[in-house]
Amino acid sequence: MTVGLDTPKQFTLFVRMPNWSPVEADPNIENGYLKLHSVWQPADKVEIDLPLPVRLIGSDPRVRSNTGQVAVQRGPIVYCAESTDNPGVSIRDAELASRSFDEAFEEGLLGGVVTLTGECLVAVDAEHRGLLYQVAGAWKDIPKRNARVKLIPYYAWANRGTSQMTVWMPMG
Repeated sequence: MTVGLDTPKQFTLFVRMPNWSPVEADPNIENGYLKLHSVWQPADKVEIDLPLPVRLIGSDPRVRSNTGQVAVQRGPIVYCAESTDNPGVSIRDAELASRSFDEAFEEGLLGGVVTLTGECLVAVDAEHRGLLYQVAGAWKDIPKRNARVKLIPYYAWANRGTSQMTVWMPMG
């Protein structure tokens, strides 16, 4: 940001710090705003470089359809798993197995996006695992295998043909 002044002027600039940013405790942050007090000169510049941490997000418990599931967020961007990127993985049945992800900028993908890849568990025979209804708890005994799941920014899905997509995934 460039401070546009004709002459030097003393004032405090308040910059909103987003709640997704893990900014260290700073005495200049008050009620979510970074206070920058200075005698500002014409053409002074303020640059703020915020880390973009990957974190798991849960929804309010009243959203029953998301019970036991998490979404993956990097900075302000929510990610999703799309079947196009995950051949051999039924994304409807994948469970995240780790809280850590490998980040990669893929220039040739959808005009250039940061993708996240992490560990997941997938039912060995996800499509043909028996009856639709079974004794409670029987689903826990389904054999699972380790796999990798690739996530793309939610805004970028549905641009490469028909596919399945999910944002909310259970933690294995």
